[in-house]
Amino acid sequence: MAHNRNHADSDNAESWPDWQRRSACLQDLANGLRPFALLVRHGGPVPELRISDPRDSRHSERVVVSADSSGAWWFRWAHGERIAPVDQPEQAARMVARVVHAVSG
Repeated sequence: MAHNRNHADSDNAESWPDWQRRSACLQDLANGLRPFALLVRHGGPVPELRISDPRDSRHSERVVVSADSSGAWWFRWAHGERIAPVDQPEQAARMVARVVHAVSG
């Protein structure tokens, strides 16, 4: 299946290597979330994860990966707030799990 290399969250076309990098980083985060017993779905036209508590899947959090102005890559909430650098997926997983569990209560 071919992937559309342009995406909705940018005014500019994204390069294929950037799309692959985002996807790989999100897979690292998904792997880091396994011990927290959360539902993790890949989705959207832009590489992202949708994470929810299986006890309350009505609420989910979206996580994306993007570079800042200095070129550093970050896991971010969909609204843009930084979670952790992409080279720290375990730290990001702990933060995401805390938020998802707190929201689902």
